[in-house]
Amino acid sequence: MHENSRIRKTSPRDFKKLNKMSLKDGGVNARDQYSFRQSHDARIPYALGHADKSIKMPEERFTYGQQTRPQTPFKGIISGNYGTEAARDITMRYDYQKELVSGFLVTWLFSVQAAKDADTGSKCDPHDPRADGHGRVR
Repeated sequence: MHENSRIRKTSPRDFKKLNKMSLKDGGVNARDQYSFRQSHDARIPYALGHADKSIKMPEERFTYGQQTRPQTPFKGIISGNYGTEAARDITMRYDYQKELVSGFLVTWLFSVQAAKDADTGSKCDPHDPRADGHGRVR
């Protein structure tokens, strides 16, 4: 008689399969299922050479799930480095915004003055750096 080479007697019993087989056979209580499992056998199939395969472990740096955050540098917090750095960044932003606004206002004022001068035809100082050589403001 030929025996399936994938199933070994040392393979663990498949209780899930045995319970399903018992229910199909009509055993609905615990005593009937117990006697069915004693008289029938079902094993979890394993391929030959399954035990010979080596277990591959992940790398040492590998993490399951989300990685943890780096430690909080308490020395920098206690010494106040982060507060001074934040204050410096805020003042730099304010200075930059002042330069942008003042540059915009100066340009806007020059353009308004030039429009007024062009409308009135007024002359300006020929030594004015804004003069175009004909006595008019650029």
